[in-house]
Amino acid sequence: EKTEALGRHPTFDRFESLCGSKLQSIAASVAKLQGLSEVVVRADDTYEEVYHGHLIRQDRHSARPEEREWNSFVEEARSTGPIFLEGKEAFRDAVANLHRLIRRAPDHLRNMIHYWRRHDADEAAWYLSKVIRLVESIQANMETASTKFANVEASVDGMTQDAQENVGHFQQQILQLESEAKELEEPGRLLMGKWNKHVDSAMTDCKLGGTTVGLDDCFQRCLQHSSKSCTSITYYKTAYFGHTCFIHCSSAKLGPYLEADTYVLERDPIQLSLEAARKREDGSLALQLQARWSAVRKPLAEVTHLARRFRGATMDLRKSLEEARFATNDLRQTWKGTRVRGPDEEALDEARLLERHIAEVVGAIEDLGGS
Repeated sequence: EKTEALGRHPTFDRFESLCGSKLQSIAASVAKLQGLSEVVVRADDTYEEVYHGHLIRQDRHSARPEEREWNSFVEEARSTGPIFLEGKEAFRDAVANLHRLIRRAPDHLRNMIHYWRRHDADEAAWYLSKVIRLVESIQANMETASTKFANVEASVDGMTQDAQENVGHFQQQILQLESEAKELEEPGRLLMGKWNKHVDSAMTDCKLGGTTVGLDDCFQRCLQHSSKSCTSITYYKTAYFGHTCFIHCSSAKLGPYLEADTYVLERDPIQLSLEAARKREDGSLALQLQARWSAVRKPLAEVTHLARRFRGATMDLRKSLEEARFATNDLRQTWKGTRVRGPDEEALDEARLLERHIAEVVGAIEDLGGS
């Protein structure tokens, strides 16, 4: 008799008319999930591009600090890959379950009402539990994905800063090496070599010869000496025993002398030429390293952009998920405390309370679809 009274109660008829349009609206929300599906596809593409397309170790056995730093950077960046994948898969599961919830929730709730009318508590509770499980699984997946992407974002932000600093460092290195190479390649230096001048001083001992010539010729006599052992010259400002230029070997001793200047050979023209070539080579390597660090910044920024896009785009969705959880929890608690007892009016009051909570769940899921 009470079951029949519940089935005939007008509040259930009002519920059908009130929630019918909302249930249809929920079903129509499936099309709105395309945006989230696109984020999942973007996450797949970004993972392949970044982790397999740009984070590549170069010479793993190189002793150069720059190569070791790059390889260390790649290893650190790759360590965020599994976390990124976990976030991506949790996100994929959340979107899949969201599809299921929006497609199936209207039928589950209708079936719950149907079995409530027939006073079949077990069947009604089973359909309610299906809605609750879907809502809770979506919320858990979203929170997991959000946490994983937040961790990746924090790590990648730091690595992006490192990449930016290295780009600036190698740019300065390129400019410096270019300047030094040009200085070494000046015509006068390549002809004369590089000498260190000691003013008001003269060499004694280990003389290889002396003559009266200009300073440049004195340099050339040292460089072209047949013994190949000349390492310094003393050039006298006034002729000394008729000579202004004396050339010496490495065992000569330097001492003060106001009437002369001494020049010690630091690098001969061949050494300067080799050093200039080495700086050109180092500059070329620095240019390659700068390009490598510069190229990795954009993919890393894509990872950060994706993580931020996910967190921003789903902010309202996660809030609505919480509201849906609250609504389903209220409905579950009401359901547990509801049973037919006493006069018909008490049972009908329980029906009105249950109806209100079911309507709140329907509204929350509708808001979820909109979010």
